Amino acid sequence: MKKEMLGVAAALLSVFLSETAQACSRVLWSNSGKGVVVGRSMDWFEDTKTNLWILPQGIERDGGIGKNSMHWKSKYGSLVAPIYDMASTDGMNEKGFSANLLYLTEADYGKRDPSIPGMSVGFWAQFFLDNFATVKEAVHYMETHPMQLVEVKVASTGKAGSGHLSLADASGDSAIVEYIHGRQKIYHGRQYQVMTNSPPYQEQLIQLKKYRGFGGKQPLPGTSQAADRFVRAAAYLKDLPRPK
Repeated sequence: MKKEMLGVAAALLSVFLSETAQACSRVLWSNSGKGVVVGRSMDWFEDTKTNLWILPQGIERDGGIGKNSMHWKSKYGSLVAPIYDMASTDGMNEKGFSANLLYLTEADYGKRDPSIPGMSVGFWAQFFLDNFATVKEAVHYMETHPMQLVEVKVASTGKAGSGHLSLADASGDSAIVEYIHGRQKIYHGRQYQVMTNSPPYQEQLIQLKKYRGFGGKQPLPGTSQAADRFVRAAAYLKDLPRPK
């Protein structure tokens, strides 16, 4: 089993790694017959100083934005890969629930409203790893609890860092979460298996329909642009043979 999963991971990495900075991709393979696999490439413009952290249950956390910042205690332990040892970008908790944070230029969290509980986007992925065992639970929380995110500064550039989040669980359920024009948008369902970067997710889904195998006539695109990687990832995933 270990050899099979290592082979799957290597294949996914070889398919989805690209040559350009900030060219991240996430793919969820939920019907392999050998368990649920999430693959993600982290392509950034510099070394992100990533270490692996094991975070136990019971950690008291603060959303880090001052007035009306969210507070919680971690319900589940998790293994995470942070960026700059400051923010969890990828991880999985003890229930097999995973989170992946990818860059999205168009992300817009809106002007800070202190009447709404909020947190730094650097805590976004960790919040879900700490609190939920399934995607359904996480989506229900987002739909019933107003929450606002605040951008963080990228350490080496001082520029605002923004992104969108993918969630998956041990059943293969999935969700993609974005903030566009200050409004939260959730795409929930096992069909949402691929995520890259720009443009926003709804536009990616519309463009996908132009290509062969997804309702259109265009051949697979070949550049390293996020929209092209989205199409190729969806196509390759669709045609992956199930391991024996």
